[in-house]
Amino acid sequence: MKEITITDINDFSKDVLGKIYTKLFGFKDNGYFVEIGVGRCLPPAGSNTANLADIGWTGVYIEPNTNYIDEIETRHKDNNVKIYNYAAGSENRTTYIKGDTLDKETYNAIKSIGWYDEQILNEKPAEVEEKITNEIFEEAKVPAKFDLLTVDVEGWEYEVIKSIDFAKYRPLVVLLEVRYNDPLFVHNFPELVKTSQQSVDVLLNNGYRPVYQQHDKLNQFFICDLLGGAVLQ
Repeated sequence: MKEITITDINDFSKDVLGKIYTKLFGFKDNGYFVEIGVGRCLPPAGSNTANLADIGWTGVYIEPNTNYIDEIETRHKDNNVKIYNYAAGSENRTTYIKGDTLDKETYNAIKSIGWYDEQILNEKPAEVEEKITNEIFEEAKVPAKFDLLTVDVEGWEYEVIKSIDFAKYRPLVVLLEVRYNDPLFVHNFPELVKTSQQSVDVLLNNGYRPVYQQHDKLNQFFICDLLGGAVLQ
């Protein structure tokens, strides 16, 4: 079978993501994805979904940081995607982002680990518009059933996931950033581990099961059994 090829830099080892997508979807060139938390997507940065859009998938990108919107528009100028400058979450409000996270505990944890450079440490929090995830889906006219939801929002995953009505919106596959079994976080940041587990529990309680976890334990794929998801070996 022809494989989906992922050439953009992404969160997985070389060639792994394309093989996973091919296992899950076959060589599908007309799928539908929603990516929440896009970040920078022009080289040297990349994306987990951009190459899907390149081969014909329809996409919705939801990104809170206004500074990244131009990059997303440039990267996808020839693709069939919609772009929304929101922070997906559980409330409708104005809030602030720093270090690509809306969660202060996550920011402080990453700062204490030393993962932020001086530019991030010195920048002021940016004002962003938070909107309930379900309402963004409604605005974007996301179909009730679609292929892939990916959520990578640096510790804000639970706020995103818990505000999705899975009785109304049912992605076949969810790619979620997790920290609940990351030894560094387990031993040092138990509250962040707890909220990460809560985001996973929302999926488990809505008919999803994990089928693949990245070797560094940061990204996990879930399949919806209610839609006939297969086992990924």
